[in-house]
Amino acid sequence: MQIWQKQILDNYFQVADSAFRAGYDAVAEQMYAAVLAEPACDKGGMVAALYGLAALLMRNGRRAQAGKNLRRALKLILESGDSDGDNLEGLIPVACLLADNYLSLGQSGRALPLLKMALARVRSSGICGGKGAAHLPLLRRIALIYNSSNSPRRSRFVNDCLAALAVANHGPEVLTKAPVTITSFSL
Repeated sequence: MQIWQKQILDNYFQVADSAFRAGYDAVAEQMYAAVLAEPACDKGGMVAALYGLAALLMRNGRRAQAGKNLRRALKLILESGDSDGDNLEGLIPVACLLADNYLSLGQSGRALPLLKMALARVRSSGICGGKGAAHLPLLRRIALIYNSSNSPRRSRFVNDCLAALAVANHGPEVLTKAPVTITSFSL
């Protein structure tokens, strides 16, 4: 990719992200589409544009289209990723947003296997840097599904995992605070 092509793509992303945050959805959608149409765009750029476009579509209630874009992004990540964690960047946010999309459509049966697969890939790849904070968004959603499916044993297990990660990241003093059970989740 030429330097000028990268600069153009960076500008598209800046405009798309700014428009998204400001609520100019038509402009954001147009700019994400421009990135996706750019032949010079690499897989990382494609994943980022698909993710941004999916978040925009979800915000506007176009969940079927959002799901299609997120599945395409997930496929790109998994095709380019390897067991050492190279090229798995974006897996957690894409998997979490796709799971949120499934959950909003009442499809927890599709969300749970997706989250478990992403968690297994993250754990086996070592992309967490040893601390495990990257696991939290995945574990939170798994706990939510288990809590909503009246599976207290599994829910307790996931909440114990969340507590262990909190201790690993913040020290044992976090256990002196009142226990928290996840009963709902929102973006």
